[in-house]
Amino acid sequence: MERPGIENHYTLTYNTANVRDVIPYDDFDYKIIKTTINPVADSLVNEIWPLLRILFLAVGAYEIDIQFDHARDMAEFGPDKCPNDQYTEYHARHQFQIDADGNWKAVFEYDLKGRGPNGYTDNNGFYYGFKLAWEKVDNWARIPRH
Repeated sequence: MERPGIENHYTLTYNTANVRDVIPYDDFDYKIIKTTINPVADSLVNEIWPLLRILFLAVGAYEIDIQFDHARDMAEFGPDKCPNDQYTEYHARHQFQIDADGNWKAVFEYDLKGRGPNGYTDNNGFYYGFKLAWEKVDNWARIPRH
């Protein structure tokens, strides 16, 4: 196994009887969290949605808890692949559950901190760190089988 400790980063429960091998194309707007915090935050908070949507289309109802933690990520992925380096520290938690009818609840927490002489900034010195707690209840339709 390439990443033997990856199971320490998430829990996922679903019914294997609901698994679909083929998923039709899904034209879907993944910009679900609307923020105007900064360009990094506005993008980062929506990066999880394609995974959550494709899981729903593939397995139906499920619950997932995904955690990004500075120390755990560095130990698993190392400095060459880990977004946490000597200048940044990223922590996030995505708790998501969806039922067979597409009713979902999301509870997300984000904390991106810059460290070091420049922190995490753009060429103009704008600091891209942020902290956000976000919750929402909504509904998704599952694409019918063809």
